[in-house]
Amino acid sequence: MQTYFEYASLEENPRYSCVNNTMSYEEMAARHEKHPIIGGIFIVAGIFFEICYILSLSVIWSKEFVQMSCFKLMFCLGVVDCLCIVLSNFLSGFFYIVGFEYCMAPHMSFIMGALVNGFFNTCCMLCLFLVFNRLVDVWKPQFGEMLFKGGRTWIFVFLAVAYGIFFAIIPPPCLFNADYGTVIYHPLIPGKENLEYTSIYQTVANLITGTSICLCYVLIYVIHSIRMRGVDAKSQSRVQRKILIQAVCVCFFTFTTATIWGSLIFIPPYPFMMHLGQLSWELMHGMPAIVYLFLNKTIQRQAFRKVSDCLKMFNLI
Repeated sequence: MQTYFEYASLEENPRYSCVNNTMSYEEMAARHEKHPIIGGIFIVAGIFFEICYILSLSVIWSKEFVQMSCFKLMFCLGVVDCLCIVLSNFLSGFFYIVGFEYCMAPHMSFIMGALVNGFFNTCCMLCLFLVFNRLVDVWKPQFGEMLFKGGRTWIFVFLAVAYGIFFAIIPPPCLFNADYGTVIYHPLIPGKENLEYTSIYQTVANLITGTSICLCYVLIYVIHSIRMRGVDAKSQSRVQRKILIQAVCVCFFTFTTATIWGSLIFIPPYPFMMHLGQLSWELMHGMPAIVYLFLNKTIQRQAFRKVSDCLKMFNLI
């Protein structure tokens, strides 16, 4: 976004200006293969994710839960994930359908790319703070109480938001291109294909956050395994398996998305890898809602009770 401050307008930036592009909107769209079925699936999946998140967040924000620091972080992560789903599923699905490239709508694409950077990195940092919160709660509850007690949790939320704002303003945006099926740094403007468009900030951030999240979950599992030594083998196996499944579901797609985006500075962005990255990006924001609603029994019972009460209110059951 700093290009608007540095050059006053996008058209004045020689790296992102499309003023010399003579092709019409229809001609640019005709250059790309359209994928209406895939785009439609992404949009439908986004609707499903949003519904799951709305149900989950309605429970998480209740007075019973939001008093706990982990639920404060879960709620904030859910809000940002819901915003990300608009970009990763709805807008990307539409772009799949029409065969979109940067110069078809440069201002919208540029702003969307900056928002992708901001929301994605905010989610990564909130996820890291959440798993760190779980780690200290398992390892040293007194230390966790000191860090996250009361309103101190909102300090971590503020840091995550500030971190996301930095990435929305400073590094180059991620821009959608139908040929790659996801967002990439290069706008692929005709005549500027040989220019370099990379972000060392994002590469370093992806490596740090992805590695840190996985490390925290490994430590949680190891510490919990040690604590469960006195429990009978059957109960220990069941509890450990439940923890491991939820940990993998929440952090795996954050790790794969960060890894794929981070690898772009080292290897060419092959279309298959980018399509895989797009799917991973969508699941990164949608999977926590699935975990909350279908693997967390406490949230599940409360959410389904709210749905049942709502249906009864309208005499639908």
